[in-house]
Amino acid sequence: MPVIMMIMMMMSKSTTVPRFSKRHGRACDLFSVDGDHSTFRDISNTVGATRPGGILVLDDMQNRGPCAAFEESVRRGWLVGHGPSVEAAPS
Repeated sequence: MPVIMMIMMMMSKSTTVPRFSKRHGRACDLFSVDGDHSTFRDISNTVGATRPGGILVLDDMQNRGPCAAFEESVRRGWLVGHGPSVEAAPS
């Protein structure tokens, strides 16, 4: 049976997520970004912690900031896919 690890972090994502990925690498199959994710740095950090083919869940996509960050992340090759379902790009 596969091991399921679930971690809930309620700290500053600007330092916590990079520390997590430095320690564990791209260990997450699913990563939810909630809060002020209006910059693509938030998405970049989460991609660094998410396995290739993993899923990033973003909210507030009806707002311009998160939508622009998403679009920029696709342009940079950090994310692949389109529409409501997007996967982390392979490393």
